[in-house]
Formats: sequence, structure tokens, C-alpha cells
Amino acid sequence: MTAGEFKKLIRNRRLVLIVICVIILNAVCSLYMSYNRADKTTGLTARDLSRAFSFYVKDSAEETLEVLEEKQDAIMGLWIDESGNVRIPSEEQIRELTPATGSLAKELNCITAIYEYAEQIEGYGEYLAGIQKNAEEIKQSPFARRADYTIRNIDDTAERYRDLGPEGVVLYNYFGADFVLNNSISVFIVLAAALYFCLELFVSDKYDGTLALIKTTKNSRRKLFAAKAVVLCVLVFVVFTVVYASNVAIAARVYGLGDLSVRIQSVAGYYTSPWNISVSGCMIFSHAAGLLGTIALSLLIALLCIATGSIIGSVGLTAGVFLIEFAAYRFVPYHSPFSLVSRINLFSLADVRGIFADYANVNICNYPVNDLACAVISFVIVLLLGTVLGNKAWDSMKVINESRTGVMFREKKNARVRSVFGYEMKKLLVHSKGAVCVALLLAAEILLCVSFGTYESNSDRWYERYSEGLTGPYSSKTQDAMDGIDAEFEEIKRQIDEYQEKAASGEISADYAKYLIEAITPGADQTSGHRKVKAQFEYVKIQIRGGRASEYVPTVPYEKLLDRDEEILCSVPLFIVISVCIPVYASIEKRYGMGSIITSTSEGSARVLKKKRLAVIVFSVVAVVLAYAPRVVMKLVAFPLQMLGSPANSLECFGSIPDWVSIGLMLLAVAALRLLVISIYCLLLFSVSRNSARPTLVIVLSLIITLLPCLMDLYGYKNDLLLLFAVTGLY
Repeated sequence: MTAGEFKKLIRNRRLVLIVICVIILNAVCSLYMSYNRADKTTGLTARDLSRAFSFYVKDSAEETLEVLEEKQDAIMGLWIDESGNVRIPSEEQIRELTPATGSLAKELNCITAIYEYAEQIEGYGEYLAGIQKNAEEIKQSPFARRADYTIRNIDDTAERYRDLGPEGVVLYNYFGADFVLNNSISVFIVLAAALYFCLELFVSDKYDGTLALIKTTKNSRRKLFAAKAVVLCVLVFVVFTVVYASNVAIAARVYGLGDLSVRIQSVAGYYTSPWNISVSGCMIFSHAAGLLGTIALSLLIALLCIATGSIIGSVGLTAGVFLIEFAAYRFVPYHSPFSLVSRINLFSLADVRGIFADYANVNICNYPVNDLACAVISFVIVLLLGTVLGNKAWDSMKVINESRTGVMFREKKNARVRSVFGYEMKKLLVHSKGAVCVALLLAAEILLCVSFGTYESNSDRWYERYSEGLTGPYSSKTQDAMDGIDAEFEEIKRQIDEYQEKAASGEISADYAKYLIEAITPGADQTSGHRKVKAQFEYVKIQIRGGRASEYVPTVPYEKLLDRDEEILCSVPLFIVISVCIPVYASIEKRYGMGSIITSTSEGSARVLKKKRLAVIVFSVVAVVLAYAPRVVMKLVAFPLQMLGSPANSLECFGSIPDWVSIGLMLLAVAALRLLVISIYCLLLFSVSRNSARPTLVIVLSLIITLLPCLMDLYGYKNDLLLLFAVTGLY
């Protein structure tokens, strides 16, 4: 029976296509992210840092730190003269001092990052000793209670790290290992493939009409479910292993894996790991743990598919369950009384890195329970749910969908007849479960909005304070206000220099000078606010010199409203709903053979097709509004927009826009274009799905095409060519 299920799937060429696409897609995305995923602050990619290792890392941490200090002094001496003025070095000097990146700024950032890593490795022994010392000091406190979770957690953590030593923790070009261990995009791709396998194995028989025949056979229940579950596990095992092996091959080619026998603590993200294993051992264990977790999650998805018995219900329920689990995992803290639901959670199976990278205990009845134990418990629970309940659900699965249909006969002449468009909207919202998906979309967006919050940083407050006298067109008055702000910082700098000179000459003590300097030195937030104001003021001046009609506009409300990462996150539930609802709705006639009947009606297939497209447009507009409206309303209430009538090029993100376009008009244009492009995408998806009786392949491919670029964008690879540009906006 298992062989028969395999043959049935292999005959379906779409399965082979999806497996090949998954493998190629993972390889392409991994290569893109290897070369293009840059840190938002430093602009460095992992490839840049990996190349810098080969130039700067020596045999010991001490020697490496000395080399890095000398290199940093050489670059700063070349870049800044003795008077503190910036000078422009020659290309030959830059080439000589920047062997890894070719850029002075990037080279300095690389050196800083490697320096911090080398300091960590050098101080690993002190880190271990500090854990034991802190544990002893806290336990000796008169306020410590032995029955308290905090004390038990400290005891347990100290005991776990007690047997570790600094041996084997060395400087190591860890980027290849880090890429293999932390490639979360691969997990998403494999789970998307698992969803497709579940739809083909557990839902397609119902759509093909063969479930009624299968249910009458002798082995239609437990044996058939077991055979399908075995096929699912084998497929997930093969895809997961091939994807993991391709990640290892890419890491070896791009970064190099180096000596895999060093301790896992040599990898920067695993510095606090409590496990005394090598990098190669961690790779093996993480592959095994990730594989088991993915198989368990696949069986749970199979249960959800059987419970709904439909494509849209399967995808919708799966998305809803994972959304609730993510909310618990993300927002319930470790020490909360409800911490049980945050750690014994589906995402404990996906977060393999958390198990090996750190030692964290959750509070369960005042006893510390480790993340590894929580993951094992989660695995057992999910496995039992997927197998036991899945078997029972398959046993009781209905052959056909039962629905009550009421027919009303009207004898009046002018009895109301529902329009074709009304029937199409009913098919989209009711029969295709579009209304349920829209409700889930709204719930997801509200949850995301709550997680975003309306927090205003201290840096933003300082920026707003300094901006008070600068708003509006550039004039001598605003220039005087800016000069006054600069004068405050210049005076502070002059006083600091004066105190340092007095301390050097012995006029005041060094400690007293330090106290005075700390008292007047601006904080990091104040300095950041001043720097931001100055940069924007200079931008406005440059625009005016170029003949542009720019004005100084406070940017905090616009930065909150146009936050790229938040917009991308809001688009994820939107794309899930679109990718599921449209293909299911488009394939109804093909699935039930209604095409010839529609052609014979008075409306005709052409007019019905127009109404269908209109229904798709209306649905897409409603979905887009519900996807972005909660966040926009929340941001506008917390941060009201200012100076909407000012030229759009007053904001640096709209710097190339003509002078006659105002900020308000530009925001409306972005919103309109977003509606237009997503509506066009929905129509394209509708056209592709019309001729498919089983839209599972279209659903999975559309999910990958739309969601994968969003995930890549959130992970640092910014490329609008891979995104629907209306989602990220025109800025």
C-alpha cells in the first residue's frame, strides 16, 4: 500500500516539479543571502567578514587583537589628520589598507566586529568563572529563598556550565558553520513543501472524487493512513536532507568550513552554549533535531488537512494555528505564569538554534525546565496528535461536503433575481471560504500591530526638541536656530577639552576631571538626535541649492508610518490569504465541470468571466485595506502627520520627486499604486488558476513566490526586483 501511494505521487509530475523547485529555490536564496544579506547598521555581509578573517586573524587571540589595533590606527591615521580633519586618501592607499572590502568604512567595521569576537574568545575562561561567581554571590544573599525559581534556575545554570573549560574554544572562521546552523529560510521552504505533500496525500483524493471508492475498501482506514503518513515522512526526510546537504555545500564553497573539530562555542552566536560538543557534532545534532521537528510538524499539518478536508480550509487552519503558536512563543515571557504555552510550542521544534546556542530555563511550578526538555515534550505531543488524532480524523473523514441548500420560488412578476456578480461574490466569500480568510487576516494584522507598538525612543524625543525652531522653509532664522544648536555642542566639546588639559597639567585630579566630563557629556540619545537634525538640515540646504523647493519637515511620524520591515510583515498574512483564496475560487468551475454549462447560459462565459474578474478585484481591494489599515490608523493616532502640503522631496526618501508633488499627494499615490499592483497580481493569479482542477501546486508556488522575497527582505537582502514593489512602497 505504501508503494502504491509512492507510485501515485510519482506519476503526478507536479510532485517532481515541486521537489526540484524547492531544491533549486533553496540554493538560489542561500547564495543570494550569502552575498547580499547586509547588516542594517554596518552594511557588512557575512562574506565581507569571512574574507576579513583570512587577512587579520592570527594563531592566538592576543596576537589578533594587536594586529587589529595596529590596522585600525593605520586606517584612522590615513583618514583623519592630526588636527581631526577628514582627508581624502589616494586610491593606492585605500587599496593597500583595505584588502578585504576595498572600502575604508567597511574595513573599519570588519575590524571592529572581529575585534569584539577575538575579545570574547580571549575572555571565555573569565566568562565561565563569572557564571560560578555570580551564582555563589546570589545564593549567599540574605534575600535568597531556596524554594524560589530564581535560585533554582541559578543553581541549575551554574551546574550545567561547571564542567566546561576554555580548551578547544579558539578563533575560528565560523561563517560557514553559522550559515549551515542558522539558515531559517530553508525551514520555511521545507515546511511549504510539506504542506504541498499533505494536500496531495490527504486532500486530493476528495477533490478527485476517488475518496468515495477508497472508503469502501478493506484497508481504507488505518492501513491507508499509515501508508500515507510513511510516504509523507519519507518525502520530508529526503527534501530536508537534500536541502541541508546543499546548505553545507554552499557554505563550504562560499565561506569554507575550516576545522570542524573546534568547540561550538568558537562560533560567535553559540558563545553561551552549554554543550561540550564540536562544530561538526552540533551540525549533526541540529540536522537530526530539525528533521524530527519538521516531520512532527508535517504530521500535524496532515491532521489539519484531514480535519478540514479542503484546500483552503487546510491552508487557513494551518496558518491560524501557527499564528496563535507564534504569538504565544513571541509574546509570553520566560518567567510568566503562562510560560508553559510559550515553550511547549510548535516553534520550539523549529527553533533548533535556541536549543544549542544558549541555556534557558522556563518557570513551570517554580521549577526550571530547560528548552531542550520543552522541545522534546513538544515533539512527543505533536507526534501523538499527528498520528493518533490524524488516524481518527481520517477514519471519520466525510466523503462529500454536506451543505444545506435552500431554494425559494417566487411567483411575482418583478421578483428579485440576484445578479451574476452577486453569485460570484457569494462563491468567493462563502463557498471558497473567502470571508473566513478575511476575518483571519484582520485578526493577524491586529496582532501584528499590537506587537509593533507605538514606542517613541529618547533619540526621537531629542530630535523633535531640536526640530522645533527649524520647521518650514529654509531662512536666516532657521539657520540661526541650527547654529545655536551646534554652538551648544561646540561649547560642551570646548569644556571637555579644557578639563582634560587641566587634568594633564595637574591643576585638577584625573578622577575629578572624569566626574566633570561625565556630568556635561551628552548622552548617546541626545547626540543621535542632534546628528539626525543636522543631517536633515544639510539635506534641505543641498536641495535648495539645486533649485528644489524643499522644507524642513519633522520626519518621526513618516518614519513610523513608512517603516519598511513593519510593512513587509503586514504583507505576509495578506499574501497568504491571496495565494489561497484566489486559486481555489478560480478553479471551482474546472473542478466540477461547470464550464460547458456556463457557456450555454444567457450570460455566456465571456460576461461571467468579466464578473469573476470584478469579484477578484473587489476582494483584493478589501484584503489590501484590511491588511494595512490597522497599522496605518494606529500610527496616525500615535504620531499625527505634519506639513502634508510641503513638497514631497522635503523627505529624503522622496528626494527625486518633482516639486509640485506634495507629501500628502505622494502618500496617496503610494497607496493607490499598492492597490493597483496587488489587484493586477490577483488577476494574474486568477488567470493561471482557471484551468487547474487541483490548485494545490498554484497555491504552494504563489506562497513561495510572494512570501520568500518578503522573508529575504526581512533578513537583510533588500532587492525590490524580487518583491511586489507596491508592497515596499516607492521609497
